[in-house]
Amino acid sequence: ETCSLDVVRRWGREKAFYNVYGPTETTIGATCTHCNAQVDQDPPIGKPILNTQAYLLDKKLSPVHLGGVGEIYIGGSGVARGYLNRPDVTAERFLPNPFSAEPGTRLYKTGDLARYLPDGQIEYQGRNDQQIKIRGYRIELAEIDVALKQHPALHDAITLVRDEGGVKRLVAYIIAQKTTVTTGQLRQFLAERLPAYMVPSTFVFLDAFPLNTNNKIDRQALPAPAWEERTNYTSVYAVPQTPNQKLLVEVWENVLGRDQIGIHDNFFELGGDSIISLQIVMQAAEIGLQLTPRQLFQYPTIAELALVISTVDEETAQPCSSNALAPDLAGLSQEQLESIIAGNDIEHISTLSPLQQGLLFHTLYTPHAGTYIIQRVVRFTGTLDVAALMQAWQDAIARHAILRTAFAWKGVDEPIQIVHRTGRLPFQQFDWRALPEQEQQQRLDQLLQTERMQDFDLTQPSLLRLILIQLREDAYYFVENIHHLLIDGWSSTLLQQEIFDIYLAHSQHNALTLKPVRPYYEYIAWLKQQDLVKAEQFWRQQ
Repeated sequence: ETCSLDVVRRWGREKAFYNVYGPTETTIGATCTHCNAQVDQDPPIGKPILNTQAYLLDKKLSPVHLGGVGEIYIGGSGVARGYLNRPDVTAERFLPNPFSAEPGTRLYKTGDLARYLPDGQIEYQGRNDQQIKIRGYRIELAEIDVALKQHPALHDAITLVRDEGGVKRLVAYIIAQKTTVTTGQLRQFLAERLPAYMVPSTFVFLDAFPLNTNNKIDRQALPAPAWEERTNYTSVYAVPQTPNQKLLVEVWENVLGRDQIGIHDNFFELGGDSIISLQIVMQAAEIGLQLTPRQLFQYPTIAELALVISTVDEETAQPCSSNALAPDLAGLSQEQLESIIAGNDIEHISTLSPLQQGLLFHTLYTPHAGTYIIQRVVRFTGTLDVAALMQAWQDAIARHAILRTAFAWKGVDEPIQIVHRTGRLPFQQFDWRALPEQEQQQRLDQLLQTERMQDFDLTQPSLLRLILIQLREDAYYFVENIHHLLIDGWSSTLLQQEIFDIYLAHSQHNALTLKPVRPYYEYIAWLKQQDLVKAEQFWRQQ
């Protein structure tokens, strides 16, 4: 058991009180420190005793930097020879000492985590089996406990990971002093000391921790939280009043899997995070509510959020479907996801189709080859409304998600495509009217070759380039360059027809009604539902 501040204060006044650390495999005592009963935090485990070395190492057995957390490895005279009749475990735990010039010396791998304090003392951080990973973040549970114990109203604290409907949640078990403290106060206290992903979702208050037969804390006996009870919330339940509030409540309840969410309940107290925020954005979009993950983080209650999102007409608002398409996050970690959210106003994230995966691979493998750039040259004769043509393309970009799509492949388990809410329109205009016709053709050939060899920045939308060249007063070339990742020959023809229809509507100031479109990521979601083995068997039988 670690030595707590309470133990020091109880037994250390007017006495010489020492905190000694060491496992049985190193003859019990390996580090030691004198404890001061006047301090206001748990004591460290000190420095190595005589003829003993303590190293804080990472997974590659390299020393960690000052303040960094590493595993404690102990060397010196107290290290045992190994486990009796257990050569396999001995080889795993007793390692050759790379820091000693004396042959045959070994280090014992303790499994304990610690860090160096500025004065050189070692601060215990818990077991490495208490190091967990949630949503891509590696978290030291003991670090949360240390932060909680700094609160003056707390006597003790233990943080565990609990499973709620297949989702891992951090739960803090609290023994409070006589002073009353609320979960909201604890959440705020931790938010000032720890990253947001380390703040527990739920706090459970206990009179005492359960003990096992050895009189040590029995973590397995700690009670499961009452997830559905409103006693875990810091707000009093308030019913939704406005149409936006009612729709948001329905979306939140669908995504978070909770009942009776009130308009003042905090998104993060309900277990929300960056991944869940995207799911909420997706479901909200399906019923006409436009919001961003950033807004959800800035306004974490429905009452606040309903004031900043676009207004929904009560008569046209549709109930939310619990089967609304959720984003395929392709194994993104919390850090990766938050970096995407921070830099971009995204609409959707999904994996790539098999065809796209191949196109991306060959595009990256053979840069400046131009193999996968679809190039189309259209000659216009007559009066051209340039503004209407550009507006037609801008409308098409807004209408088709694939034209606002970029790609990411670094730092993720598999490539992903990111649909942005907006996409720029790369457009150039040249005036070649003063050039002879032969030179115009030469320049056009050179321009087309240059455009084919010019790679797109695949990480930014839109992956297209448009060029308008005026040849005479009534003659133009219009050059379209689009990456094959977005479009194929069939869909290119359909897009071309749609552009002309929109152009005519704008240039003639007519109304135009277009059929609704379905985004490409719905096709990818459909692909994931197919039985590929059965499909292969079918085609082999044909």
